[in-house]
Amino acid sequence: MEPPDHPAAPAASRRRWFAKRYCASVAASPSSWLGGWFLLGAILVALGLMATTIKKGSKAEWTIEGLLSDIMSSLLRTEDQHDDWRPTSGPHTQRLDKRQIAEGNSEPVLGWENRTRYTTIPEMALGLIYTAEGGADLFTPSTLRQMCLLEAHIHTHPSYRDVCSLSVDAQQCREAEGSIVRVFYDRGGQEHNWSCPLLSEEHVRTINGGLHLPSTYAKHPEALFFVKKGEGPVEGNVTRGNGGDMTATRSVVFVAGLPLDGYRNAQDRQIEQISKVIPFLTSVRDGMLHHLEAAHPHGPFGQSPFRLNQGRGWGMPLDDGTPRPKKTESEPGLTVALWNKLLFFEEEYDMFFADTLWAGLAFGFIFLFFLLYTHSFLYAFMGCAQIFFAFNTALVLYRFVLQLDYFGTLQKGALFLLCGIGADNVLVLWDTWIHRRTRHPKDISYERAITDLYGACYHTAFATASTNLTTAAAFFALASSPLMPFRAVGIFIGLCTFTNWVWALALMSPMLVLCDRWKREGCCGETSECRRRSPADYGPSPLPVSSKSEQEQPAIPMAKAVTSSTAEPLDEHTLRTSASSSQAFGSVEPSVPLGTSEPAEGPPDVPESDDGQPPKRGLGLRCLEAIYIRPLSWKVKGVKVVCWASLLAFTAFCAINIWFASQLHITPQTWPEMTFSQGHMMADVAHRLTQTFQGQSLPGAFVRVSFLFGVKSLERPPPFSEWNPAVYRGEVRYDANFTLESSAAQAFILDLCEEIRQKECDLPICEHSPLGDRKLALPGTVECFLEDFSRWIPSNSSTSSGSMTSRLRIFQSEDLDANGVPRHASIIGFERGQLRWVQVKFTTSVHALNRVSDVLTFGNWLDEWERDLRSRAPSELMTLSYDGSLELANAEVLTGVITSLFEGLSIVFPVVFVVLLVMSRNLILATFSFCTIGAIVASILGFISVIIGWGLGFYECITTIGTIGFSIDYVIHLSYVYQHCPKSLCDNREERTKYAIREMALTVLAAAVTTASAGIAMAFCQSPGYRRFGYLLMLAVGLSLVYSLGFFLPLCMLFGPRNGMGSIGALCTRGRRRVDATSTRPKDSSDGRERRETEAENREVIGP
Repeated sequence: MEPPDHPAAPAASRRRWFAKRYCASVAASPSSWLGGWFLLGAILVALGLMATTIKKGSKAEWTIEGLLSDIMSSLLRTEDQHDDWRPTSGPHTQRLDKRQIAEGNSEPVLGWENRTRYTTIPEMALGLIYTAEGGADLFTPSTLRQMCLLEAHIHTHPSYRDVCSLSVDAQQCREAEGSIVRVFYDRGGQEHNWSCPLLSEEHVRTINGGLHLPSTYAKHPEALFFVKKGEGPVEGNVTRGNGGDMTATRSVVFVAGLPLDGYRNAQDRQIEQISKVIPFLTSVRDGMLHHLEAAHPHGPFGQSPFRLNQGRGWGMPLDDGTPRPKKTESEPGLTVALWNKLLFFEEEYDMFFADTLWAGLAFGFIFLFFLLYTHSFLYAFMGCAQIFFAFNTALVLYRFVLQLDYFGTLQKGALFLLCGIGADNVLVLWDTWIHRRTRHPKDISYERAITDLYGACYHTAFATASTNLTTAAAFFALASSPLMPFRAVGIFIGLCTFTNWVWALALMSPMLVLCDRWKREGCCGETSECRRRSPADYGPSPLPVSSKSEQEQPAIPMAKAVTSSTAEPLDEHTLRTSASSSQAFGSVEPSVPLGTSEPAEGPPDVPESDDGQPPKRGLGLRCLEAIYIRPLSWKVKGVKVVCWASLLAFTAFCAINIWFASQLHITPQTWPEMTFSQGHMMADVAHRLTQTFQGQSLPGAFVRVSFLFGVKSLERPPPFSEWNPAVYRGEVRYDANFTLESSAAQAFILDLCEEIRQKECDLPICEHSPLGDRKLALPGTVECFLEDFSRWIPSNSSTSSGSMTSRLRIFQSEDLDANGVPRHASIIGFERGQLRWVQVKFTTSVHALNRVSDVLTFGNWLDEWERDLRSRAPSELMTLSYDGSLELANAEVLTGVITSLFEGLSIVFPVVFVVLLVMSRNLILATFSFCTIGAIVASILGFISVIIGWGLGFYECITTIGTIGFSIDYVIHLSYVYQHCPKSLCDNREERTKYAIREMALTVLAAAVTTASAGIAMAFCQSPGYRRFGYLLMLAVGLSLVYSLGFFLPLCMLFGPRNGMGSIGALCTRGRRRVDATSTRPKDSSDGRERRETEAENREVIGP
């Protein structure tokens, strides 16, 4: 063989030379190589865990607390922002960004430059639902005291005055008007001090009776806010008790105030402002849970307290501290449910953090399976360690090489996926090594170890390269997704797949040698028992010795040992004679792909047995032979009935699932239902707060729409980064022609305000107004600044002579609401004294927590209305655009997820076919494999649609993309072994199929068990995303397994390629020979030409 630097040495020869040199070195010093690889892995783990701290540079805090904090925030408990998920190119996202950036850039209201926390954000409201058990009356002195004590955790919190909404004088916090406790405890207009004394029954009876009188709501219709539908004087039965019992009520106990100190307005860097309020909300939540600790112990394994009591509410103790049981008929048990939009996301992050711990269960199961499968504790430990090393190696590449810092909740799911992928690689390597070593149980020489190690590593590298490449391609295809987190998770898991393939070969190859050596020496690290051998049992020494005697065998130098065992080619007779005494349990001669005249790049090996008898088959192989291999060969009148029956059955099954998959539709679930499972408080508490009570709704319960004028476009120049979009969202460009000086522009806006009030919505998503009609805007919610300006002008005649811009500037600061706050602070925008934009806002009759598919339909309906308005707008208002707030922008996320699914499928399938064609070098076999993979994916989608009953939701699309990679592994393994069956053992397609079954079926089954174990671990998670991923992972593994054994192998047994049929090399050679024969030689007879071509195709070359 030529040395690797020789110019005449081909690339394949150089690869083989380096591979053999590495195997020789590993066989000589396995402990050194294992220690070196383990040390490298430990270094990469440290770099991966400290990546965030390292990249902070001089700002890093190099303390234990600082390191743990960075690891927690960047890896364990990551927090995704809204802006991370919204597609920056989406029209609804761009409209939302335009409005928010314009509002954030506007100058403060005149006279309010130094004022803070005078406005509120509806999404930051904290609401509670109190429910009496057993349908008893809710309002008793005892229950009211418990309500007061619970709400006191908010108002008496040390940080409450730092985040609350301030009164007009900015001296005290503004009390929440929606608190039911204030209704009973405030006396004579004086607010109580939250000492929560026990009220007298007479006082409670008086207030409670007033809540049942129609006259109360005639004077104070806002009081209906506390009354549940079907109860009270309006809808309830007024003949029971004191006017009818009330069994439930709601209470809004806190709304944060913005802007905080150091910010211009509520929209100025709003994410930063909100992040400063979240610690207060989480502290209040924890305080409430501590107060209710007697009524709800924490669940095991990090179970969320929001899942207790089926999510209906936490039990509240009565005065004596007993949890929930009724003391008397007049003192019922009490439950409380909590809702806050910011705590909604905090709970999601907490669940993902707790669910990550279940990855330990997957590791534990895989370790136990490795231990039982290999009988080696150390090999099982290293098999799990290489998965962890691969994860951190990918993290180092992701953070330092690609310079990507985004690491969200989905990336943590890579640990579960690596459990399946890594176990597959390790098992294939182990089985290949064992198959080779069992052929020569008495040959324990150094050169035999090199040959077997090289053969095992080479076979595993090529057999798993195709599966890992296609799995990585499935995830790398997500790089085309319009959603940044999808692109990030695709890149990261694709890197994990590649690094796991490298680590499985690098770390486990010296482990194979050590396990074999320890087993022969005395089972150090082994769970089985074997006898201690003497040094004479090990054959020639692996190292040269200085002195020799006639009794000593000469040592074989390393370089010679690499090639000595493969120097002499054997003739056909020797090969077939030797093969007849060997079992078909592993390739032991050079594997020649179908139709090629060159051996595959594998180590040539001669099938020989030390005692002349084949090794005994294990129980698994004997069972496989009896229940699967033999039935496949059964014939009735020359027809393989079992093969045909299996093939037809799976074809029909696939056709049915294709029809089911065509019925897939967008999920009918709401965002809370997609995010949290049934039985979680956050899944339906928002619905209960907004749609089960009378009166005005909870702040932020309905979709807010605004029409914006004056903003021309949105640009995203640097430093905007798609990998960290929450920091800087871009800049807006204003319309130079925008003005309100013309009467036409003013008339158009006034007409628009009236049109909004009269606009009817014929969509099912629009609810009936209190008057019974289907108006788009809820009554009294249209904020028309020009109408208010027209009413303000007569009382401010001194400003009538100025320009429209100057008068609007004064009007904005002087027109105040009932709380003494500027009414139009976010309606009229000034920059550097110039009027830049205005908007008209209103609240629609569309609930914010609606089905995503219906919200998208509503967005299309608004698009048509916007186009109609633009056609009628004057030239100075042509930049009109609407914004549907977060609801429409978040609905766009689902469309991006569905787009990612189908774009990923369109990219993955061609890549998979190319990989199959390159790896198999056979068009027919690649087509069979491709059809099987397509049937598996179609069946997965069919199961999702009909059998499981899911729609195309957020997590369904993610998990479908993720399971594509697992759907192709087993088909590729079987295809690879079928293709590389030695011709001395496989004369026809039936023998090739049986060979593939005997060689790889048990390994495939073992890999399926380990991959399914990751799905089982994910099925225990609380998050619907991880849990559904686990279900689909198990489904993909099951379908891949049955399709591989029940469809692909029968297809190969009936129609598999043989004698060069479909070989790419043979086709190219045949075409080239035909061209040469036509141009250089006279035409030959067809019989002679075909005979020579057949001889060339069947020629075998033994040796390198």
